Amino acid sequence: MKAPDLILHRPAALCAAVSFMHLLGLACAFIALEGLALGLVCAGVLLSWGAETLRLWRQSGLRLVGRPDGGLALAGATGAVTVEGGLVPAPWLAVLELRDGQGRRTAILVTPDRVEAEAFRRLRVWLRWHSAFASDRPN
Repeated sequence: MKAPDLILHRPAALCAAVSFMHLLGLACAFIALEGLALGLVCAGVLLSWGAETLRLWRQSGLRLVGRPDGGLALAGATGAVTVEGGLVPAPWLAVLELRDGQGRRTAILVTPDRVEAEAFRRLRVWLRWHSAFASDRPN
């Protein structure tokens, strides 16, 4: 089964959810802490929020292309990208763990607002097929 072609758009809902959770963490810190501890926790939460938002926005415009052998290729990258374990094909979310030719791992979170509806449906079907196929293969 050929993997679907995907172009990831900006993750508006996902960025909003990440921002909300970080703001909730800041609110809890302001309620429970004071002094130096409050400053350190606030700095850590703000750094975490900035890094996660930057990671999500850098993934926008990313293009995954299905290969005829059932794998994925990352447009613009040299070499093939393999899909590792930990695949989540839920109706509201799909998680891909990719490994490039140099051994670097990247987790890509795909929500329905990041891709077209039909592409998201095909991705979920492909993830289910891929995880079943991978579990049947001998190691």
